[in-house]
Amino acid sequence: MLEIPELYFKNDTEFKNWLHNNHSDYKGIHLIFYSVAHENESMRWEEAVRVALCYGWIDSTVKSLGDGKRKQYFCPRKPKSVWSKVNKNHIKDLKSNGLMHEAGLASIKIAKENG
Repeated sequence: MLEIPELYFKNDTEFKNWLHNNHSDYKGIHLIFYSVAHENESMRWEEAVRVALCYGWIDSTVKSLGDGKRKQYFCPRKPKSVWSKVNKNHIKDLKSNGLMHEAGLASIKIAKENG
């Protein structure tokens, strides 16, 4: 069984840099998040989702690890997956600000072709 890497980023810039270099090399990762009250600095979930969308990735299942720590699965979006209204709004904003990577734009094109 293939192990899913667990990655921790203090902020969305670190995650963006990682995705920029690795988005096409992984089938999925677990991102580690810490609560706001935790001593470890951590990017927020919404920041991670917005960065992931730029590269055609999306969030999925989350698991508590206790003590204000959790891991959440992120992976490339499947061609026929459903887009939430929230994510559609994020995409609109990301596109208008020129933040979308070609991989993210390709996932939008595929989604439109699949209805």
